[in-house]
Amino acid sequence: MYTNRLPLWLLLALATNLSASPFARTITEIKAVGYEAAALDNSANAEDIHVDEFNLKSTLLAKDYSWGKLVLGGHYKYTQFDISDQDEVHGLSANIRFIHASQRWIHVVAFTPGIYSDFDQVDGDDLDLSFNYVAIQEKSDELEWQAGLGYSRQFGDPRLFPILSAKYTPNSTWQYELGFPTTAIRYAPTPMWHSYAALSPNGGKWNIETDDKNINIVYSSFEFNIGLEYQLAKNSWLGIEAGRAFNRTIDINDTDNNRIGEVDVDDSTFIGFHFRITQN
Repeated sequence: MYTNRLPLWLLLALATNLSASPFARTITEIKAVGYEAAALDNSANAEDIHVDEFNLKSTLLAKDYSWGKLVLGGHYKYTQFDISDQDEVHGLSANIRFIHASQRWIHVVAFTPGIYSDFDQVDGDDLDLSFNYVAIQEKSDELEWQAGLGYSRQFGDPRLFPILSAKYTPNSTWQYELGFPTTAIRYAPTPMWHSYAALSPNGGKWNIETDDKNINIVYSSFEFNIGLEYQLAKNSWLGIEAGRAFNRTIDINDTDNNRIGEVDVDDSTFIGFHFRITQN
């Protein structure tokens, strides 16, 4: 049958009890983003850099136990840095979440083992483990507080960072999220349309093989984006977004974290397209 040839993540998504609300949790997302060429500051060659990204995220399994819920997911991220030559790097990770709900709180502990590499030669320098802990308090049907601690490559070099936000959903039309690392406003004027504006970090660290040694590429930035989505079906959304990447840097260091070079990258406009499936 044709369904036997469908990707596993899509079969799982379609088989789940899904919601039409654009504010519902995303369980599968495919996203491609292209950035305009930007100058490398402090570069003697005054070269430009062009960046392209492709992301695939999906929840693969959710299972209830007596102590709570176990959720397994996967994430693949492809990034192409085009300066004088093209450097293609990959991030392939699994996300393992343990969710426990008490009377007043929801506790979420997540571990994300991953490979961050050009995949030419994978060794211990390409491996990393991210984690985060978040405590969620639902003050009411409209207001939710989150507080916790994370460790990841979201800001470039792996680092610890606080997680603190308030999410307010007064009705089915508006949702406000104020906090760190993400702040966003979401507006759904009709059941078929959803728009948003968001500010968040975007970065990564990858180990690549060169002619004589391994080096690390570290990229960090913040992004402000606005987007518009159209509801294709009850639970699926097709969207376009555009925005500005700023406070961008690229570091090159060796596997002992000795810095080889650092350049600032000019601000850049980007445009992206995505398809996502949501679930309550």
